[in-house]
Amino acid sequence: MLCLAGVAGYRWGLASFAESFRVGIDQYNPGSLMTHGVFRYSRNPLYVSLLIFYFGLGLVFANLAMALNLAVSLVLILRQIFREEKFLQRHYGYAYSAYCRKTGRFGGKSRQGV
Repeated sequence: MLCLAGVAGYRWGLASFAESFRVGIDQYNPGSLMTHGVFRYSRNPLYVSLLIFYFGLGLVFANLAMALNLAVSLVLILRQIFREEKFLQRHYGYAYSAYCRKTGRFGGKSRQGV
């Protein structure tokens, strides 16, 4: 069920991105700040969905390799989230700060913003 939830969340995230989807940080063509669709509930729905999917896989294939995969994925995803947040703050300024105040990094309402 977690794997299916992860796939569904990822698809919703891609649909919310629509034509603004990009991989990584595109400094030359950043597009608009995504605050609609699933981005109303999480600033990082694609990453959250990936982690949910990996966690589900870890439960299905409960072994050391899957645990290591989840741990490494978590570290790499967190690193990318923090890099993207710095860029978004510089690029969108107040609009991003306001978005951070109302939307949590991983979901729900934010407690502190960035």
